Amino acid sequence: MLLQEFQHQETITVTNVNTALPRRLGFRSNVDGIRRLFDLAHACAAGTVEGTRERPRLRLSLATMPQQARVRFGLHLPAVPPASEPVVPVVPAMCGAGKRAAPKAEPALQRAKAKAKSAAAPKENAPKKKNAAGAGRPSSSQESPYTVNSSYDAEVPFADQEAFMKFEKAWAATHVPGQHLNIRHQYVSQAGHHKVILWCNSCGPCKKKQGWRGYSAYNLESKEVNRTYTPISKHTDFSAQKAWTPLTAKTENALKEFMKSNLRHTTQDLVAIVEKNQEERPSDSWIGTWRKNHLKLHPDRAVRLSKCKWVKSDWEQLRRDYGRMEELLQAPPAEWPSSLKFGDCSEDPKETCMTLCNPALLHETLSRLSNKEYIKLCGDGTFRLATEEWVLLTVGALTKHYSVSDGVYAFRTTFSPLMFALANKESDVSYGTLFDSLISCAKAVAGVDLREAVGQYHADLHSGEEKARRRCWPRSDRVADFAHVIGACKRPARRAVRSWEKSDAQVNTWRSGLFAVMKKRAQRDPPERAAVQALQRHYLTPCSPREANDRFGVQSWPGQTSHKNLLLADWWHGAERLQPGSASGTQAQESWHVHKLKKRLGRLHQPIDALVSALQSFMQSRLKDLQARGGVLPDVPVEPFPDKYVLHDSARLTLEGRTSAHQYFRTRSMDLWSDGEDTTYYAMRRTYATFDQEAKGWSAVRTPDEQIQQVRPGTAQALARLVLATQGTCLEQALSDLGLGPSPLQDLNALLKCMSTHVLVVQGPAATKHWRRVGGNNPHTQILCLFCDSFGIAGSCEHAHVALLHSKQISLTRAEMPRRALKGVAPLCDQEPVPIILPGAARASHDRPGDESSRTPKRRDQRLLGFLAAHDFLKWAPLLQAEELTVDQLASIPLAQLKAILPQVPAGTLCTIADAAGSWSPQKAGPQLTVVHAETALKGEALEDQYAVEGLDKPANASDSVSALTFCLCSDVASEERSDSEKEEQ
Repeated sequence: MLLQEFQHQETITVTNVNTALPRRLGFRSNVDGIRRLFDLAHACAAGTVEGTRERPRLRLSLATMPQQARVRFGLHLPAVPPASEPVVPVVPAMCGAGKRAAPKAEPALQRAKAKAKSAAAPKENAPKKKNAAGAGRPSSSQESPYTVNSSYDAEVPFADQEAFMKFEKAWAATHVPGQHLNIRHQYVSQAGHHKVILWCNSCGPCKKKQGWRGYSAYNLESKEVNRTYTPISKHTDFSAQKAWTPLTAKTENALKEFMKSNLRHTTQDLVAIVEKNQEERPSDSWIGTWRKNHLKLHPDRAVRLSKCKWVKSDWEQLRRDYGRMEELLQAPPAEWPSSLKFGDCSEDPKETCMTLCNPALLHETLSRLSNKEYIKLCGDGTFRLATEEWVLLTVGALTKHYSVSDGVYAFRTTFSPLMFALANKESDVSYGTLFDSLISCAKAVAGVDLREAVGQYHADLHSGEEKARRRCWPRSDRVADFAHVIGACKRPARRAVRSWEKSDAQVNTWRSGLFAVMKKRAQRDPPERAAVQALQRHYLTPCSPREANDRFGVQSWPGQTSHKNLLLADWWHGAERLQPGSASGTQAQESWHVHKLKKRLGRLHQPIDALVSALQSFMQSRLKDLQARGGVLPDVPVEPFPDKYVLHDSARLTLEGRTSAHQYFRTRSMDLWSDGEDTTYYAMRRTYATFDQEAKGWSAVRTPDEQIQQVRPGTAQALARLVLATQGTCLEQALSDLGLGPSPLQDLNALLKCMSTHVLVVQGPAATKHWRRVGGNNPHTQILCLFCDSFGIAGSCEHAHVALLHSKQISLTRAEMPRRALKGVAPLCDQEPVPIILPGAARASHDRPGDESSRTPKRRDQRLLGFLAAHDFLKWAPLLQAEELTVDQLASIPLAQLKAILPQVPAGTLCTIADAAGSWSPQKAGPQLTVVHAETALKGEALEDQYAVEGLDKPANASDSVSALTFCLCSDVASEERSDSEKEEQ
């Protein structure tokens, strides 16, 4: 049967048998069975079994062929003469009803006969075989499909074949108006030319290479580009949907281009594109699945194969390109470039860390620190800037931004970067490498020993970062921000927990917040012990008795018998532990990462070399910004200045649950006590704002002055004893004096209410030591507010302003405003402040200290008093002297302006004074008045306080709101009529 099936073939292959047997016998065979069949045919001398190897195509004997070779077996039949026909057994013919049907010719015989007939027919009359419509290659006799030719001279020569390919591919993708096609390409090697073949892969026929196609060639000598391609009509309908996807070609290409140009996108962004390009759209879940399958289309998205993909030789090449710090430090500082340099490195595959430093930026930042004896650092790591799992570690210095003209942001904390590092994970090795490199570079660049100078380190309590801090900054305190403590920075829950999250269980516990830890532990048995152990492990730092005595002067404390160590909370911003103004609601570096670093770098998931290049540009920009600002980086204001945000009443301040310094001062709601050593203690209530229980927030209605509760006498002395207590017995006695009973530490609720109700302001030498500054006599360092969160964060608060007002270091009626900026002039914040006159302001507050002439009565005051006494107007003298008006000015100022300046004086009396001044003073004897600008409103309470401070009589209508005009004097009076001090003042 096998011989009859393949009698006209020279070789019988396995494929032939696998095709024939199911058709003849109805079952499928296998290779082993066919091999045994071939062996049987060989045994019967029906043919010779040989083996053939696909590559190279050599015929080998079956006996010499190796077992591992992939062999295609075949049965070679002996040659049969073409004229002879195979012998077929003849079935005898039968008659009648039971006769058998005549046997049909086998299909192989029929094909053999048809082949013999076609061979005998004349060739010239044989019809040509036609290809199926639209299938197969075109015959050589057909015309070339490339009917469109164009050429042009390249204005800018192409750098290489890759640049030429991108240019031509972009042209082919947009050559159809209103469409963006998906173009494929293939290079063609050609001497003296760059040649690329292009074809469309957007519509149906184009995907079978039967649509639009063409090629472009670029002559390297003549710089000429020749294009040859098929007509645009070869494209089919772009709106036709495909059988395997509900997206049209136009929609799919639009989605792919959007994903290439926008790395950060959502499923809804793709849904909007689909609805724009076609009427019927698939479901959101289908589009989301399509998005996940095509995320790899982004050119910058690398395949995440391994963390070790960036090998050691790549880092060595980067270090050769950018240079090392060791090579640079041998040159003088004037020759240091602003480019990026590599510092210490850890090349362990499991703990890889490469430090990056800009020596000019490091020198500029450290040299501008106003307090190099007590430096505050902040470190953190940020992901997603580099590909794979690389993390960018950052460490920088924290300083305060003190600006008179910035209002509510006048006392904010700023972050100045010092050094970066790229690491494959956050660990004690990576952070230790970064800190060690920073210590060595700071010593060589700026001569600052950071190991001894760092007093604070702000971080999010990563376990590896904490180990590195203890080793590198032994004198520093760990500082936590309130957002991490209460759990505001908790990471969102994930479906699957990654391996690095399991290793960072301590960080996750710490980030979940203090209250979450307490709640979790309180549900266990015994709850108190579990909660205390969890707090000590994650949030409290032990302090030995010796360290507590040397550092805080504490000799004993309650509970010392059961707990040998004194426990310090990481978020505690007490003046005994931290410099005032060091606490933070959220880390300054967190905001700096979002608004400075990532905004400038722009893209996420960049390759390592691209990220290093972007970091170099960013650090150069930070250096230029630091040089443009000038000045120093302070931690304390140069001198006390009024913070307008906390000084005056405002609805915004009330909504924050705070009371203005003006209200404290005018109601005298404070208790004072002096220790006899030039130190004054002020006891005040924390706030007079009311909390709305229904709205769960502070009420916007300010408490009237009549409802202000005065502080109980003796509170300041009791709080001072509480602060100065060094033993447990002194502590309990001070708490008992505050009204907490004989056992004040037993009732925790009453103790918490008392400590959260009052604040203690210290003014004098006792407060200076807590600012941790060496040398200098800054008046601002003589102010300290204890038990106040605002002062711990900003270094200033409304309570401290009350003490400054009481000591007359600032004035309620004095404000500092910058000049109006004109075109081409420096910005408002960069200009020097100038004083303006407010109602009731004493000009003596603007006089320079040490000028004795400013304290002597002026001739114009004598003339004014003589004029008022002559006309019986002496009762209005304090108002006129407070505004520093002269008789000549009273005669020349219009009545409306006089009324605006002196609203307390009745209009009829003011008209009489003005008329009398005009008739009493010689004509043109006084200076002419020129109104410049500025109208401001001030409440009458400020005038009342100023009159009380300066010993003036309060007018009857001093509580009314007034308006004042800032004016300048332009005088042409003879110089002999004025003293030298008056000339200088004008």
